[in-house]
Amino acid sequence: MDDAAVYEGTWNKTSNKFEGFGVRILADGSLYEGFFLDGLYINRGRSINAADSDVYDGDFVLGLKCGQGTLTTLEGTVYIGSWS
Repeated sequence: MDDAAVYEGTWNKTSNKFEGFGVRILADGSLYEGFFLDGLYINRGRSINAADSDVYDGDFVLGLKCGQGTLTTLEGTVYIGSWS
């Protein structure tokens, strides 16, 4: 893995990339749990940012927050809505 990241989940042997459901923990402690396609976050997932403890639970497209989702900050601010 790059940058000492850890991944547990399904793997596409042909493309040698994450594909299907899995959990990825980055070297900084950030975590993503959800679906992957071609190594990118897709569909529904949950990410926790280690730097600020923000939690996003929602839709992803090509690795980015896109669609409906909820962001909750450490301070308790909650945004529920659309992302693009």
